[in-house]
Amino acid sequence: AVDRIEVVEPEEAEHQEIEKGEDYCTLVTCTPIGVNSHRLVVRGKRAPELETEAVTETAQTEDAAADDEKTTADLAVIAGAALAAVLGAMLMLAALIRRKR
Repeated sequence: AVDRIEVVEPEEAEHQEIEKGEDYCTLVTCTPIGVNSHRLVVRGKRAPELETEAVTETAQTEDAAADDEKTTADLAVIAGAALAAVLGAMLMLAALIRRKR
């Protein structure tokens, strides 16, 4: 979770110091865009671990459901195109038969 956001001068390095007993991740980038005269510092503390197996299973189930929906949609498009082709061929055949009479 993010616990600190600040804009500092490039020379300021306090945000890079290690704090004993803490587990932080600090990201630093130039700011403002195009000027780059300062540094934007975003610090976050490690969040408690989630039950990775449950998260992975849920993600896999959601991926499988999305794949099933995509497959169904793909089949519907193919079936529609095939139906249109058959109907077009039948109409052309009917027109040819009418001309011959």
